[in-house]
Amino acid sequence: ETSQMGLEGALKTVGLSWSAYSGQIDAAGQKMSKFGFTQDQVDTSLASVVRVTGSMKDALASESTIADIAATKHIDLASATQVFTQSLAGAGKGLKQMGIVQATGATEAKAMASAQQTLGDQVNQAGGMAKFAAQHNLTLKDAQKLVSGASKGNITDLNKLGIEVLPKTATAADKFKQVNELLADKMGHSAADAADTFGGKLKAVGANLKDVAEKLGVKLMPYLSEFVTWVEKLVGHLEPLAKALAKIAMPIVS
Repeated sequence: ETSQMGLEGALKTVGLSWSAYSGQIDAAGQKMSKFGFTQDQVDTSLASVVRVTGSMKDALASESTIADIAATKHIDLASATQVFTQSLAGAGKGLKQMGIVQATGATEAKAMASAQQTLGDQVNQAGGMAKFAAQHNLTLKDAQKLVSGASKGNITDLNKLGIEVLPKTATAADKFKQVNELLADKMGHSAADAADTFGGKLKAVGANLKDVAEKLGVKLMPYLSEFVTWVEKLVGHLEPLAKALAKIAMPIVS
């Protein structure tokens, strides 16, 4: 409830209302619960992004990317949200943590020139195009195509190679779009992949139970909290067992 109040306050600060977005907020919570995050955690994350962007639409659009950051870096949702908001802040600290380079300039042309120079330096430092492609987990053909596009001023191709093009004239909306796409591309589908594991599925069960407890009332919370704690401890014992059984079963099946 405290997290909901925090989100309501953040929305009010930027001239938006909770009631206008309550359905979308609940839907975001349902989606994120599949990755093991509770509604409280999602509300807190949304509030943090709203405070930086002033946009609930952008905050909702960022949650999947933030979940991917959490899965890739093995950090909680609050820490992943901080990485994301730092990436939007302009200093590039959050992007640097994710291995993304920020190319800036007074104008778009100067920012593009800086980005292209950075890319050229990266290719040279890698020892040629083939090694550069390997560093980015790309085929030589795909790397050559992206570098060619980047040399012609294609920002999307530069983004795919981990370079943000940020002229000082960029609007907040332009920056959000580029950062969200950059990080989403960099992270892949880490949250979905993690959620598909045995431990991920049990984590999702725990998140759902906590949300149910919140909705049913605090009287049930002590009992459900004990059960959730038991489930979380069980993960540590069952996942290694499941993997061991799989190793035994594979030769028999084959």
